[in-house]
Amino acid sequence: MSDVVIRHREKLVNYLSNPENEFVPRGKFPEILGFKHRRTLYRHFTAADLTDIEHEAFENRKKQMTRSRVRVYEAMEAAAVGYEHDAVHVSQHQGDVILTDVIKKYSPNPAAATVLLDRLEGKVPIKTQVTGKDGERLLPDFSVDFGRLSEDDLRVLKNLSDKVNGGSDSD
Repeated sequence: MSDVVIRHREKLVNYLSNPENEFVPRGKFPEILGFKHRRTLYRHFTAADLTDIEHEAFENRKKQMTRSRVRVYEAMEAAAVGYEHDAVHVSQHQGDVILTDVIKKYSPNPAAATVLLDRLEGKVPIKTQVTGKDGERLLPDFSVDFGRLSEDDLRVLKNLSDKVNGGSDSD
């Protein structure tokens, strides 16, 4: 691998590894690398090379996100059990500014404790199924007053029903 290809690879991995950047499709890689033409990307990299770059970047991104999650859990724990920190109180007396060192104390937060314990114990919210077994999106339940529908509305509803149910038995 040439030095230029190594630099381009590092640039792509660094960009894609950064959680602040959107994880872009391959079509955007030439733009990230500053190429004028999209096909230049494939002069430097094979499809397998690009797959390796994406996997490496994704793993790096997951590690960085894990660190962020740890910080979030630590903050949740602090809120749940209560915490304190040093602060400075600023006041004014007869035109003079007075700075006083204080310790700010925060009481435990029962709601934060409940959320934290639920997450630590694996009691996460139940995921709602949004697709059927075939991968098709499930429609929400709704009711229709058929007496108020026009003939055109009924025809549209029947066509929609046929599409959802895979055709009709009676025509």
